[in-house]
Amino acid sequence: MVADTVGYSKMMEADEQATLAAFSELRQSVVEPTVKQSQGDIIKRTGDGWLVEFASVLDAVSCAIGIQEKLRLHGTLKLRIGIHLGDIVHDDDGDIFGDGVNVAARLESIAPAGSLAISDQVYNALDDTKKAAFEGGKERELKNISRPIRVWAWQGASTQTMLPNGPIGAVFPTILLEPLGCGGDENLAADLALEIQSGLEHAISKRSGIKVSTSHNSKNPPTYRLHGRCRAFGNRCRVHISISACNSGETCWSTKVDGELDDLFGFVDDIVWQVGAAIRVQLNAHAGEGYSHLPDGELTEQQLLSKAAFHMHQFDPRSMAIAKASMAAAVELEPNNPMALAMHSYALMQSVPLAMNSEEDVDADEVLSIADKAVEMGPKVDYAFHNRARIRLWLRRDHQGCRQDAKRALIINPGFHFAKEDLALADIFGGSVAARLESLSSIVQNFPDHPTTPYRLSILSLGYTMLGDTKSALTLALDAYERKSIIRLHPLAYAAAAAGNTAITGSNEFQKIVEDHGLRVLDANRFPFADEATSARLASILREAGLPE
Repeated sequence: MVADTVGYSKMMEADEQATLAAFSELRQSVVEPTVKQSQGDIIKRTGDGWLVEFASVLDAVSCAIGIQEKLRLHGTLKLRIGIHLGDIVHDDDGDIFGDGVNVAARLESIAPAGSLAISDQVYNALDDTKKAAFEGGKERELKNISRPIRVWAWQGASTQTMLPNGPIGAVFPTILLEPLGCGGDENLAADLALEIQSGLEHAISKRSGIKVSTSHNSKNPPTYRLHGRCRAFGNRCRVHISISACNSGETCWSTKVDGELDDLFGFVDDIVWQVGAAIRVQLNAHAGEGYSHLPDGELTEQQLLSKAAFHMHQFDPRSMAIAKASMAAAVELEPNNPMALAMHSYALMQSVPLAMNSEEDVDADEVLSIADKAVEMGPKVDYAFHNRARIRLWLRRDHQGCRQDAKRALIINPGFHFAKEDLALADIFGGSVAARLESLSSIVQNFPDHPTTPYRLSILSLGYTMLGDTKSALTLALDAYERKSIIRLHPLAYAAAAAGNTAITGSNEFQKIVEDHGLRVLDANRFPFADEATSARLASILREAGLPE
């Protein structure tokens, strides 16, 4: 049996003293006494978890259920527990290893918070009374386990399936906006909190695929909650905001923003901008991870969108293929859903901006047709216009069309940073490089950990290369390459930035990068520059870097 505390690191970061006290209570009053009563042997404590060996399957399952039931009644922390019956090896230090331990650990990682996951071997060893407490029985692909494992979930904690972020059948995630706490000059902080609350409610309510609520509804409980605190002293203020999953308490995302109140509305707009962008990405990625290994045929339309979003953000060929298939399945379920249509068209062309495929490798007419339908079906969906903007830029080199769609997205949602990025790219590739690099840099600074940051860094690097600022270009390209070396765009930007620097381009390491990624001078034509002269100039730069034709 492997047990682990949900969200322990983030809780320690938020309140170390309170978390340590709660964990000590969990260990001394719940977990370890229950293990002892069930004849279990604690092999080791793993910081915030346990590895336990039992002589019988029934003892292991009874122990795990007993722990979870006690925590349901009065626990402040939640555990995930995995149990497997398999071979183990004891070493001289008292530790255990082997397939049995590895599978149990993977089962723990996919168990719903407050519940337990067991393998088919464990399930088959139980009597009918115990079996009745479990549901599922579907094969899962577990990380680093070569064979599929049939998995069963304990029903006692909830009616959830083996998905960590919500029950199957949820149509749209709902986010509960809790009132922000106040500190310091409480009157000033309260005014600030109300402005932020109002701004977030307005911004999130405009987003498709997400519902927003300001009060708890027991009949339709929220999927996530947004909470935080404002502190104000004189002209200075600090705002903490977090997004947590309601069913597990796990923090999905958090931020801290410091500022001055000379421009109250500008400060509030910045916060709303950051939080609004994070909600779309984090909620999809957080929910999508739970669906990432499940077959498309078992998922609802919204779950397919989340699964595809998760895989799109991995930026590797295998994940891109999975995202394409999941989006096709979502469109088949609901042919007129604008988000499904927009994400489907993006999945079909995602490899082009990443320099993994060229325009000729994609059916541009089909992709644009799907994007057009997304706009038709969702005339008030900001993402649909943003998506068509980038398709027009990368597949049609239609800079003006890109600008028009980006502006329409910003009318719907003035804080939509993807649309601001579209405007920047349209100008960078359209001939106004210097004018828009600052705008794109600002987006990177505001969202440094966004999944698309490496892409933005490489585009910035190319911009600085074209301006002759090779020092800035090289720094940005290296950052992008180190973050995601598998993506072909990043070594290509690195090669352009390194042109003329023989200490780099003459090295064996650089030559290996060129060979491994198949970089060519011809790659200059991949980018949607408005005039052939700029493409020819980039080709000359790549030629100077020593790339083959």
